[in-house]
Amino acid sequence: MHARHLSLRLALFVSPALAACGGLADGSAVPGGAPDANTDSLADVADRDATAPADSSAADAGTEADGTADAVPDGAYDADDIEEGSAVYAEGDVDSAWPDQSSPGLDGDDGGDDSEPLDEQVALASDSSLEATTGEATDGVDSGDATLEDADAGFAQEASADATAEAMADAMDAGDASVDDAETGSTAEGGGPLPVMLADAQANVWGLAVDRTNLYFALYANPGAIVKVPIAGGTPTTLAPNQLSPINIATDGKNVYWTNYDMTGAVMAVDVNGGIPVTLAPGRTAPNGIAVDGTAVYWSEGNDDAGVIMKLPLDGGSAQPIARGAPAAIAIDSTSVYWTEPAAIVKAPLIGGASQTIASTQTPFSLAVDTSNVYWTVWTSFGSIEQTTTDGGPITTVAPGQPWPSLIALDSTRVYWTDPAGGTVRAAPLQGGGEPVVIAWGQNSPHAVAVDDANIYWANTGDGTVMKIAK
Repeated sequence: MHARHLSLRLALFVSPALAACGGLADGSAVPGGAPDANTDSLADVADRDATAPADSSAADAGTEADGTADAVPDGAYDADDIEEGSAVYAEGDVDSAWPDQSSPGLDGDDGGDDSEPLDEQVALASDSSLEATTGEATDGVDSGDATLEDADAGFAQEASADATAEAMADAMDAGDASVDDAETGSTAEGGGPLPVMLADAQANVWGLAVDRTNLYFALYANPGAIVKVPIAGGTPTTLAPNQLSPINIATDGKNVYWTNYDMTGAVMAVDVNGGIPVTLAPGRTAPNGIAVDGTAVYWSEGNDDAGVIMKLPLDGGSAQPIARGAPAAIAIDSTSVYWTEPAAIVKAPLIGGASQTIASTQTPFSLAVDTSNVYWTVWTSFGSIEQTTTDGGPITTVAPGQPWPSLIALDSTRVYWTDPAGGTVRAAPLQGGGEPVVIAWGQNSPHAVAVDDANIYWANTGDGTVMKIAK
């Protein structure tokens, strides 16, 4: 199997002014591959030998020991690539081999219902299903489904701050060089804010998206779920239970959109206030990155070089391909869609047309865009945060020497990323310069990250906590 893009397909976050991505619109800057939807944490794949060669992060491109084709999705880590004892895709999660290039909907109609605009379909499902959804959620709790169980609510900020401060103190006592050597602009000692826990007991949070009132996240499991929690704090609410490996997520403030990452996956939506989830595009092949603007929802799907960027109008119609290649993580601005390939950043017009490679780069993992630049993480043991213009220009290294940087988010002044191996959340000026700032340390394998005007949010795959910290 040709090793595809090493990305973790999370939510892409761009300037809130862009309807495409970012705080109010998109949560989909999650790169290509993903660990086991049932067992793997990001730490299983990120905690590697720092002396590994630069290309050691590539997924196994060969066959299994028994001679069969790899059963692990492109960009995911095979058992050969992970420490002995780490789990990869559980038997039966995906087909034992990738399908042929034929993929439903690549040449036209996806077979879905085109008769009603997507917003009306989602609203109708919401209006008709509140009672049913409540009953279903109750049944899930009664049956003891740990994945869908309501998280403990009402975490006190003071208690969370105390716990975080203790973790930070432990990290400092241990002599963590990555913390000691970096600027720490938000520490208790410096008088800055401390992280606050919004939710815990959330198994394998993979994607994050935020609007003005809520943080939304995908629990990448089978079955998984789409959950929301108020950004001011409160009880997490399950919006969509029993999903098939939901991975990346986006919101336009009215609905939440996500991809169910499976060989017979789907693109889904639900009203932000709850209701019956609507299948927007059924029968998709490994749908992955996702983004939404005021007119359409976009996603990547497929495997190897048979991948495609799809577009589905919000006012009704069928899903259509707008670009082909080997896409994984995606991001959009007002005119173009951008995506990661195994060794490149590529873009194409939102209306369809010729694609353009705007950067050749090693192992791009996650990406985000603003009005003039594209940013991405280089996911190796000697990784970095890179930048180029949206038209393709010289590549600028915003932050060098970042081992295994994971997901990425932007605001108007800084780029943020997670460091799962070092347990930190970091930031740097958009144009680079100076040492990166450590936003939070002592975290347990942080992965997904999002920002809005007031806060930075992230999820720790190691302990299932969802966190925020004031800017």
